[in-house]
Amino acid sequence: MTYLSHLATRLGMSMGLTTGIGVIDHEPVLNVIPLVWQGQPRRKAMTVGCRYDRRTGAWWFYRYDTGEAIAPANELVIAAHTITATIEETPT
Repeated sequence: MTYLSHLATRLGMSMGLTTGIGVIDHEPVLNVIPLVWQGQPRRKAMTVGCRYDRRTGAWWFYRYDTGEAIAPANELVIAAHTITATIEETPT
């Protein structure tokens, strides 16, 4: 939960995004939701989870829908950039 909260704070610095902590299957997740401005195309939201990877011995952010790794949880700048870039590329 702490890593997700720190990521939410980091993403909150980005214009055009809002975040909210939720729970899916008893697991905390961070919903990253792009704001819609008049005249701009809609973009798809992303749900981010955080889990421990035994191979690397570290916590990682991952896409909840695909299971794809995003970045190590202690790399907030990289994670925020990757999430923002993915949202920008993904129309609804």
